[in-house]
Amino acid sequence: MIKAEKILIIPSNINTIIDAYKENLPDLESGGIILGKILPNKHILIEILTHPNKKDKRGLCFFYRDRNEAQKIINQKWEESNGEIIYLGEWHTHNEDVPIPSNRDLQMIKNQLKTSKMEIDFLLLLIIGKKGNYYGIETKLGHTKIKASNNPFCYYIDV
Repeated sequence: MIKAEKILIIPSNINTIIDAYKENLPDLESGGIILGKILPNKHILIEILTHPNKKDKRGLCFFYRDRNEAQKIINQKWEESNGEIIYLGEWHTHNEDVPIPSNRDLQMIKNQLKTSKMEIDFLLLLIIGKKGNYYGIETKLGHTKIKASNNPFCYYIDV
């Protein structure tokens, strides 16, 4: 279980990807999966944000990633890293200044957690907007917004 002092670490190379989507926010939503690792101190390190692929479905107000293509990437990165790189959650864009997850977003991440066969008991949700981002975490206890340097869970951008 994630404890209050745990931190989500977003390295500068990942933040650069996030900023690129923010600066060039497409009309159609974009998205992908979040991959990374749990560090020995139990902090969470994001290492990979996948990009949309040709099989994903995109619209003005929706993004549905192709489950099979995503699973191939998850399996490949897990094998290449000897089981260290794991699936951590989902990301997508919203064409609004400060994104707020829709009911569909919240239901999607809740269902992903419920149906996943992982050893972790949480999933991340990142929504990239024009001027800000939404960072959330889904656990069996519910959904919580992650705030910069704020409890119960915070994120840190490594620069």
